[in-house]
Amino acid sequence: MQAIGTSGIWLSNSPSLLEFHAASTALMLVSGGDRRIVPDPVTGRNRYGTLASPAPEEISFASTTASNVSAESFRAAGEALERLIDPGAPAKVSLEAWFDDIRQRIRTAIDVEEKSEVVLAASGTDLELLALALVMGLSARPLTNIVIAPDETGSGVPRAAEGRHYSDLTALGGEAVAGTAVEGVDAGRIGTVTVFIRDAEGRRRDAAEIDADVIAATEAALRADRDVLLHVLDRSKTGLSGVSRAAARHAAELAPGRVHVIVDACQFRCRPLR
Repeated sequence: MQAIGTSGIWLSNSPSLLEFHAASTALMLVSGGDRRIVPDPVTGRNRYGTLASPAPEEISFASTTASNVSAESFRAAGEALERLIDPGAPAKVSLEAWFDDIRQRIRTAIDVEEKSEVVLAASGTDLELLALALVMGLSARPLTNIVIAPDETGSGVPRAAEGRHYSDLTALGGEAVAGTAVEGVDAGRIGTVTVFIRDAEGRRRDAAEIDADVIAATEAALRADRDVLLHVLDRSKTGLSGVSRAAARHAAELAPGRVHVIVDACQFRCRPLR
């Protein structure tokens, strides 16, 4: 007799240790996110059509957001899970030490100063909420959030940019009502301005036009006695960038301490030097 779990991996009634570890790893990979990564109980695939376990017989033409996990990555995840939960593991580590190691490896990979903080989150959309909360904590003024091409970054970004739940399931497994304000966030203080990087026909807009729109939106917000959170997109899912570094610096210099710039380097699609 066999049964299938939410991980999409078949197990017998008396699974081997290897099967148990594989199932545990697959289950953990689809936990701590939102509905986008939850697998269908029948197909074992999430909304992106990908699996939580290796599929060597498939050729994946995947979104940059989700891909079938490789055998090497799945093995590494399993080894990491073993070090975290198995008391007898040769290289047993605490959860705190494990996260500290990940943060340091990220600092090393992008060559940032040791004092730089690395904050981990369940998704880029959750990070939008985090950035918004940090900036709102710096000022009591209303905030204008200037978002660049959310149609090319994430479908939930417009709601998150307003301080609202973008899904009915939170990363910690709690239920929410999509579109309602996140607890502790005064969504009434937040206004959003969207700047697109393509025109109505899908053609790439001129970079100078994008910069001009961003500067105009920043100036309008400042005149209305609002602070600004300005996104620099580098790069979108189609390989385009929006807002030049020079324009972002100019916007920040219009009102030092009131215009905050965040670089959205989605999945590190830009060159490491940037």
